[in-house]
Order: sequence, then structure tokens, then C-alpha cells
Amino acid sequence: MKIAISSESTCDLNLELLKKYNISTVPYSVILGDTVVADTPEVPARIYKYVEETKKLPKTSAVNESQYKEHFVNLLKDHDAVVHITLGSGLTSSVAHCRTAAEKLKKVFVIDSQSLSSGVGLLAIYAAELRDQGLDAKTIFEKVSARVPHIQASFVVDKLDYLYKGGRCNALELFGAN
Repeated sequence: MKIAISSESTCDLNLELLKKYNISTVPYSVILGDTVVADTPEVPARIYKYVEETKKLPKTSAVNESQYKEHFVNLLKDHDAVVHITLGSGLTSSVAHCRTAAEKLKKVFVIDSQSLSSGVGLLAIYAAELRDQGLDAKTIFEKVSARVPHIQASFVVDKLDYLYKGGRCNALELFGAN
């Protein structure tokens, strides 16, 4: 049985890891003013440039049901099933869109990571390793789902500029930290 492992671009795995583990991604949309671009590994550089030039943060748009359906249908052309790991449902409405698309296709197993970036990426790599051991989609789904409560993701920021622009800290905290 040929199983596709899939996630969103928010899994933050670089191209090397995506290729090594044969993980497919569906991109979020990044809104840079009047321009909408697909979230790809090249986009962070554009985001930094946009913020530097405009002093504004970009916005993101959740993946919609038809984008998921198209992604899954394309994967199912060459695979018997898909195991998809999403960004956490507490962070995005994409999970609901993903589940709706998957229900219509039957051979797609959706795992809510309940995490972000590196947590999602670690679950996707684990799923790929299970696939490479020859496990079926249902077993991969069960094993990865069992690991979800144990995933912890964190990040370190060197400056609070983006947190301030996004309303996550106030001017006094920004001043004190810098």
C-alpha cells in the first residue's frame, strides 16, 4: 500500500527534509498588502523585506476546503491513502476545512497536531518513518495521534519587533527588551 504523508507549509520543514522524508505540503496564503503569495520556503525573505519597507505585518489566510480537496485528489492519483498532519485547531480554522475535504474522499486520515511549526514537522517526520516501515495508513494515524499530547513546540525570538507589531507585547515591553 502506497501512503502519502502530507502537512501544511506551516510545518516549517525545509526543502531538504521534505524531500528526504517525501512529505507533501499544501501552502497557506500570505497577504503582503495587495499581493497574495503561496507560503513557500522562499517567502520568509519576502516577508522580512515587506515588513522592513512597510512597517506592517503580513496576514495569512487559512487553507480552504477546495484547496485541501485538490491537494488530496492529486496525492490520491499516485497513492492509496493520505495521512495529513494539520496546524493545531486552536490556531486556525484550516483544520475544519481539512476534515470536511477529507470526509468526502474517504482515504484521507487527518491528525490535528494541536501544535505549531516544529511540532507539526516532528509529527510529519514520525509519520513518514512509520510509512517507511511499511505500516498502513490507519496504524500510522493511530500512532501519530497517540503522540500528539506529548509534542511541545517552542521558539526563541532575538527581538520583540514582530510581537509588538502583532499586538503580543506593548511599547514598554518592547523598549525594555531591546
